[in-house]
Amino acid sequence: MESQENSLFVRPPLGSSIRWGELDEDGIPTTFEEGHRIRFLQILDAGQPVGHDGDEDEMIRCTMSVHDLEDVHYEYVAISYTWGPEAPTKTIEIDGRPFPVRYNCWYALWQMKLHNLHENFWIDSLCINQEDLEEKAKQISYMNTIYSNAAMVAACIGAPGPDMELLQDDETSFKEKLPTKDRWPCYRHLARRSYFSRIWTVQECISARKLNFFCGRGRISLESLQSKLEIPWRLGFPRGSFRTWWNS
Repeated sequence: MESQENSLFVRPPLGSSIRWGELDEDGIPTTFEEGHRIRFLQILDAGQPVGHDGDEDEMIRCTMSVHDLEDVHYEYVAISYTWGPEAPTKTIEIDGRPFPVRYNCWYALWQMKLHNLHENFWIDSLCINQEDLEEKAKQISYMNTIYSNAAMVAACIGAPGPDMELLQDDETSFKEKLPTKDRWPCYRHLARRSYFSRIWTVQECISARKLNFFCGRGRISLESLQSKLEIPWRLGFPRGSFRTWWNS
């Protein structure tokens, strides 16, 4: 019987020209010349009905492939998120094999599956071999290119909270549901999300050619969110009381 350790998914080497598991007649992966190569995830069953937020029974199934970075401009979604604590973990499947991930990683993939945004996704904790220091250093040097060349950057800022009405892409609904005096807690909760306190997530957002924020099942474009965030200044709140990277 195959051991649990050996049954876990192993990332395809970045030199591989074909999917993991397809070997030449000598049992060795075929390779390209070394170049700027990255891995992508493809989420299976994307767009299909999903469980409620954080459903412990929701299995995320993916495949993984390797590509030349120069050949995939605007052909993928780059996921931006905070890693969060090491525990609890969830298990996803990649190419039919289990792979343990942190909860925040699983939750971001769950959101991508829900919205069925694209065929290809890039997420650092999975698409970079974190245990290979040489590969990790090289891939980190590509980060600005990866985020700036994505069709979209998906900023996964966390689970639903008191700011959910703010994070729906419908300003009319926001104004109708919340009277002016009740909107301030939404702004305050959004500003205090840990996502906006991390310099690398801010850099990932700044690099984006197109940026959407994801919170629970909600999704909002940067432009719509900016429109809503102008409201505090019109209400007379001091700018320093709600400092974010897009209104600094």
